[in-house]
Amino acid sequence: MCSFNSTRVMAYASHLAIQEDGDSLTTGKWSSECPAKAPRDMECAREYDKGSYFRTCEHAACAYETETCYGCPRLKSDFVEVSTQNGGLECGYSTGGKITNTCSYNATDGRLVRSTSKSPRCPSSTTKASACARAQQSKEAVAKEAAFLKENFTDKGLLLRSFKILGAEKLKGVVGHFVKDLRGKTEYGYFYVATDMQKQEEARRRKEELRKCLKETSVRFNPSRPQAMATLLHLLAVPMLAVLTLGQSTTTIPPPGQPFHPGVAGEFQLIGDSLVSAQQLFLGTEKNVYFVDKVENNPTRINGHPAWASEWTVASESQRTMDAKTNSFCAGGNVMGNGTWVNIGGNQAVTYGGEAAPSQHGGGPYNNPDGRRSIRLLNPCDDGNCDWILSPVSSAQRWYPTIETLEDGTLIILGGCRNGGYVNDAYQDNPTYEFFPPKGDPILSPVLQRTLPANLYPLTWLLPSGKLLIQSNWATVLLDYRKRRETTLDDIPDAVRTYPASAGTIMMPLTPANNWTATIMFCGGSDVQPRQWLNPNWIIPTYPASASCVKLTPDVSKSYVQDDPLPEGRSMANLIFLPDGKILCLNGAKLGTAGYGNQSWAIGMSYADQPVLTPVMYDPAAPAGKRWSRGGLSASNIPRMYHSSATLLPDGSVFVSGSNPNSDYNVGPTVEYPTEYRTERFYPPYYNKRRPQPVGLLRQLSYGGPSFDVTLDADDLFGDIENVKKASIVIIRPGFSTHSMNMGQRFVQLESTYTGFRDNTAVLHVSQLPPNPAILAPGPAFIFVVVNGVPSVGAQVMVGSGSLGAQSVQPIGDLPASSMEQPSSELGAAQSSHNAASSQVPQWLAAAAWGILLVVISYAW
Repeated sequence: MCSFNSTRVMAYASHLAIQEDGDSLTTGKWSSECPAKAPRDMECAREYDKGSYFRTCEHAACAYETETCYGCPRLKSDFVEVSTQNGGLECGYSTGGKITNTCSYNATDGRLVRSTSKSPRCPSSTTKASACARAQQSKEAVAKEAAFLKENFTDKGLLLRSFKILGAEKLKGVVGHFVKDLRGKTEYGYFYVATDMQKQEEARRRKEELRKCLKETSVRFNPSRPQAMATLLHLLAVPMLAVLTLGQSTTTIPPPGQPFHPGVAGEFQLIGDSLVSAQQLFLGTEKNVYFVDKVENNPTRINGHPAWASEWTVASESQRTMDAKTNSFCAGGNVMGNGTWVNIGGNQAVTYGGEAAPSQHGGGPYNNPDGRRSIRLLNPCDDGNCDWILSPVSSAQRWYPTIETLEDGTLIILGGCRNGGYVNDAYQDNPTYEFFPPKGDPILSPVLQRTLPANLYPLTWLLPSGKLLIQSNWATVLLDYRKRRETTLDDIPDAVRTYPASAGTIMMPLTPANNWTATIMFCGGSDVQPRQWLNPNWIIPTYPASASCVKLTPDVSKSYVQDDPLPEGRSMANLIFLPDGKILCLNGAKLGTAGYGNQSWAIGMSYADQPVLTPVMYDPAAPAGKRWSRGGLSASNIPRMYHSSATLLPDGSVFVSGSNPNSDYNVGPTVEYPTEYRTERFYPPYYNKRRPQPVGLLRQLSYGGPSFDVTLDADDLFGDIENVKKASIVIIRPGFSTHSMNMGQRFVQLESTYTGFRDNTAVLHVSQLPPNPAILAPGPAFIFVVVNGVPSVGAQVMVGSGSLGAQSVQPIGDLPASSMEQPSSELGAAQSSHNAASSQVPQWLAAAAWGILLVVISYAW
């Protein structure tokens, strides 16, 4: 656990005042020393350029507000601490910011020992749910903290306002109780400090305390553990070697053929029941989709316990169970540059009903160890011989983290909490980011600190600039993770988009026409203010979801712009790229939010109601006002509520599964929204059309380098040479689907020109990826050739070297100008250009092999 943060106590103590009788807490007079603006060297003003002085909280004597003042109890019914009596604990009910009706409890066992005559009822004991119990500290710790304050600050002239009112003895009780209850909540309430020297000393102590805290609360990768390091490097090198072998055996992709499954365009088809519910899923190979669920009493079993992971083979619809090792409940995931899929975080070990298990190390009916620190690795396969393994190094405790792949193929892990609940709070918040493979201790993120309580699963994208866009609660920043610097952008308008508001989000296609400039779209969510999330009188499933859609181009502008709204408000929507450049919106509900519970007003256990069963299509090329359409799209009959997911398949259909707003396995005819196993495909309008079968696509793509040629015959062009003008080559990474996000999903169009011939055949001259790995991070993806809106069946390719580390970048090869009706005798010259490009592949593979050595050396260092 974190040791006591002494520098924060100064801020807490400066916000509190206690009457001489010790029974009730009242508001002190407002300090005349509070300047109207926070001094520029204070963190709140320096980093957020705000810091106006507001009288916002009953208990705040000198607060500089940036987003929300966390110095007050969250609810009127909250228990808060008042004082200690002989080592015991005295608590009061907070009503309107004033403390009345106190109750005294024994410090050792929490039993009620005394209540004031004013108190209508005092609980017979403190509980884990009360603020009193959360803030208990030993008498020795209180004395030590108060002594530290007196020794280090009062003698140096730093006068805490509360210290002057109370004196040292009464401050013991104040500090001892309030520091743990309010830790993190008053991060942006600052008191006046007299001298620059004292300010510098405070900053130094604060930084050191934070460093110690982060170090103590996470199991870190230790470079002195050579066995763990060697094991990790071996695990991450294996898929890379497989890619290199594949690249040496064939440099081009065979013509992809036609879809294997029949389907009706615009409709859903039930294709079977999954072995586990699809809380999380991803397309790992051309043939297999992988499911990851939370631990629950699932009828399908493996190794003597319920299964919570599986593999689905899309051609045969066959399945097999897999062992995810630890509880992966609400984990995050993404793919690394070498092809390894990573699933990070989760929740504590559980037993029946999702309750915490007596042992966090396995055993019990579900035999699931704690998964909050776990990093699970999978190298997907088509032979049924792969399974999840645990990384020899682990992360900080993270439930609801976001994972994004970086330019070197490694991962950044952001946010999450340590235990769980509907939304986050200061007691369990983990407002940091770290890297995998590890690159040091977790790093504090100010935007995650200040966006409680809706800062879980922060929405994050790697931008072409190399910075990261982070959108959390209402706030938006650009993170330069190399310099550890956040730049504030405008707040998002209309609605919260992060979990549990859970908007649909997507990075728009990156194309030559927009110079591969990133624009992010956010659709739906909920217009909920921070304090409303924990309002006990809020009936969540009756609250309308937002229909707002907004866009942000963060490398160009800090401001959002409005886009066409959804046809109806929606929470928990998935936005899925189709190869033709359109975006499919499906899943979710009109009312409420993500989450579940056993409140009387819940719909079963669901916090959402009125599922949206009919998908809607977004066309980025359509004019404003006409971008959303339902023409030709039919409804599903399966509600896809909380814990549903979706991903694009290689044949261009969309795989849809999951929905489980329940604490444990829960099925039956009377269950409103049961644990859902039924799995569907959705067939887009192009599905039944004859697909192009291009010849010449490369199995591995580089950042810059020689161009290559792709041949299309008359059937591929639908008998009309003019269709070559409507041909494009796109790369899609479908991403890791969970909680309305597809982490890592991206659509990149390659630059191309064409040469058309009189016999209705053509050659596409295709550039490699732009020489910037931040446009599409290295790793596996799927390539499609699209002709007049009809995509080929996708083929899996490796983007980049296939290894972790800095990627080789070359200038883009020149493309010939587009032309039509070239004499067929010149086709040979065009084809020779393609052959020359193919001959370069072994050099790329050699470079990738060198990458192995460089990665080993760099991480060993």
